[in-house]
Amino acid sequence: ENKKNEERLKEISDSVLALTHTISSEEDVKIGTAALLLRESCIYNSVGGNTAYDALVEGEADSEGLASGFKAVCEKLDVECFVVSGKYERADHYWNIVKIADAYYHVDISAIGRGSMDTIFKGDSEQQINYWWDQSEYPGCKGEEIIRKGY
Repeated sequence: ENKKNEERLKEISDSVLALTHTISSEEDVKIGTAALLLRESCIYNSVGGNTAYDALVEGEADSEGLASGFKAVCEKLDVECFVVSGKYERADHYWNIVKIADAYYHVDISAIGRGSMDTIFKGDSEQQINYWWDQSEYPGCKGEEIIRKGY
């Protein structure tokens, strides 16, 4: 069963990889596209599954599952990615930090459905408005803001 799950996870992440490569060679566009594809294919449920498999195969996951699924896709794209454990408005929450060029950015896949694409590619100062995390455990996100390309 585990082997079957791993094969399905690889198949789906390979599909996302192939699609993002056909859309653009720009790293931020590939990452933004992967974020959108994951969010469109997975229902966010605060009590959903918490694994990459839940997000990528089952299609329903909590913030940890979405962040883990996104990390799996980023690994396929050869993008450095961390799963961040912290809080969103005082509730336990997970999201990602990705490296684009020489800078790190916050990406919260679960927040995409909250009505704004401005939830991807944030710096620390912008992220700190509603989020809390132990900043000593993760790279600082201090890069210039990426011009959001209509994600």
